[in-house]
Amino acid sequence: MQRGEIVALVPLLVPASARKIPAERTAIAVQTHMAIVVIPALWRTLTQGKDRIQASGATLKDIIDDLERQFPGFRERVVEQGDLAGSIAVSIDGEIVTGGLSEPVPPHSEVHFVPAIGGG
Repeated sequence: MQRGEIVALVPLLVPASARKIPAERTAIAVQTHMAIVVIPALWRTLTQGKDRIQASGATLKDIIDDLERQFPGFRERVVEQGDLAGSIAVSIDGEIVTGGLSEPVPPHSEVHFVPAIGGG
């Protein structure tokens, strides 16, 4: 693990007869796949005014699922008919991506959802 890396503690499944220490103290560190998601100003009513949110997931779909869990209604803004809405662009670490919901999101990435701007 690297300094500052986010981890989750997961209990070990050890039969009670084999335990030598209390179960509540038996855990291992597991790395989680976290990203920082930058929320557009127009969507911050969904995120209680937060402009940056940590979300976990290895793909864009996983990230959106976690955002939906944290902020119900988020998915409706970015997903249409099972894929990214056509009016949304997504940037991961400064690169516009085109892989849709299956796009991989590396650990510690910064994800931007960029809504289309109307005009003519």
